[in-house]
Amino acid sequence: MGIAAIGALVVLLAILVSQPESHTSLELKLQRSQLALVSAQLEQLEQPLQHEVIATRAVWHSIAKGLPAHPGSRLASQISIARTAAEALPAPAFLQYRHKLIGPAGRISSLFYEFEMLAKHGWAHVDQATGSLRHGPAKVASFERVNAGLYIDSIYDGHFDASLIGERVLSSYRRLGEQHAFGFSLTPARVRSIALAYSPNAIRLTPHLWQELLASR
Repeated sequence: MGIAAIGALVVLLAILVSQPESHTSLELKLQRSQLALVSAQLEQLEQPLQHEVIATRAVWHSIAKGLPAHPGSRLASQISIARTAAEALPAPAFLQYRHKLIGPAGRISSLFYEFEMLAKHGWAHVDQATGSLRHGPAKVASFERVNAGLYIDSIYDGHFDASLIGERVLSSYRRLGEQHAFGFSLTPARVRSIALAYSPNAIRLTPHLWQELLASR
């Protein structure tokens, strides 16, 4: 294929990607109703989510670069508290039918599912690893310490996913017609609240080991 043909193909793809999505009025109505439904359930989770983030951030600086060879009782307690906060997160009803959701609601539900799964499993493994480092046999402790980075990364990744939800809700709300289309089922004030509660500032964890490695290069 010649350079001119490749250039023409690139231009054509750019035009196609830039075209707005085409949906029937019924599809748009369904997308709006599902976004409003998922948003309402996200609102109900804001307080337990905040508790989980607070508990996670309280210990994050101590484990972001890995577990110490000999964790003290204070660190073990903080990890246990963070695990409990993650396990206390209620599972929103939309997770039960997330595969049937379409459009923005489907993508948002997938992000929350990843967050909840990674946070709960990650903290459970970190808590178990900490116990092994403190009280387990030397071989088990060595194995857990080597693999603890994977568990810690999963906690970071889960919070990163959750931090994308607010912008997804906000951009989807705008694309689907805002208050004119949603009416009282989803108001601008509620969307702003969700956008703040599920934002990078509210949820994302710092520092992250890979960020520090890249910054040092």
